[in-house]
Amino acid sequence: AETSARRCAAAELIMANAPAKEGLKVLQGLLKADDRPLRNAALTAATDAYGVAAVAPVLTGRFAKLGAGAKTDIVNWLGARKQGLDLVLTQLDEPEELGETAIRAAGQIGGPAACQALIELLGFSRAPLALNALKSFQGDLSAPVLAALDAPMNDTQLNNLMAIASAKEIKAAAPVVLAAAGKGSADAAAAPRGGGGPGGAGPGAA
Repeated sequence: AETSARRCAAAELIMANAPAKEGLKVLQGLLKADDRPLRNAALTAATDAYGVAAVAPVLTGRFAKLGAGAKTDIVNWLGARKQGLDLVLTQLDEPEELGETAIRAAGQIGGPAACQALIELLGFSRAPLALNALKSFQGDLSAPVLAALDAPMNDTQLNNLMAIASAKEIKAAAPVVLAAAGKGSADAAAAPRGGGGPGGAGPGAA
């Protein structure tokens, strides 16, 4: 712990004093470290020193070459700063912490694409995470929720769409919900999605 703290302090000192080109190269190297406090200290220091606009392209550009831990830290960083939605959405089905962090990040970033991707998760094993992310959305979700209610769905997705309609006070959903409940759910079961893909629910599944 003491060694890690010293390394974090060194990273912060470098970022505070090095030119952007040099400091961002150091950041790239530190993202490979098997030390989460160090990675996050470097991310924070680089952001403070060089700004989000300079750091974000470095993170997205190096993302594919990094391990799951570093990818998780980056996705968390992107969500908190509302950056890199396209990359975040590619991680929604990843196993364990990475996929779970991507769901939360999509909720933080927001926008139509994130909304649609999260709605599609509402019938699967990570539905509770997607539901919480959608509840945190800013703005009107009426159109996508009503569209989802008009499509085939399983019981899990119907229940979660009803929860969102209630939380967001989407009054127009009431007759659609009643009609959907009367028709019954689609034949498709709430298949596991995320944490291992269609073959099975991952450790992070609800």
